[in-house]
Amino acid sequence: MSFESRDKSVPAIFYLLSYPAHASYPVTVVRKAEAIPTELGSVETCNKRTVCKYIHLEGARSCQLVMGVTHLAAGSNWNTMPPHTHMRRSEIYMYFNLDAGRGCFI
Repeated sequence: MSFESRDKSVPAIFYLLSYPAHASYPVTVVRKAEAIPTELGSVETCNKRTVCKYIHLEGARSCQLVMGVTHLAAGSNWNTMPPHTHMRRSEIYMYFNLDAGRGCFI
């Protein structure tokens, strides 16, 4: 298998995700337009955001993995607080295109 951009002047971004599993589901491509957006948070608490769900029970299936992309609204600067853990899954945050000084990484 190979990946390449259709237009080299506008490079494609591919994000491949894998996790150990105890059940099989078909390999699935989920495009941005197919993700299910969910509005969360508020302006008052600086965490207004849209979570676009890609891998979840009503979408692409996985036995161990849930995956979404969070888009912070203008003026918001965090996703979920307090920091927490999940007994049945890993939670990983990756931040892209943040302005200098926006975000806190521990």
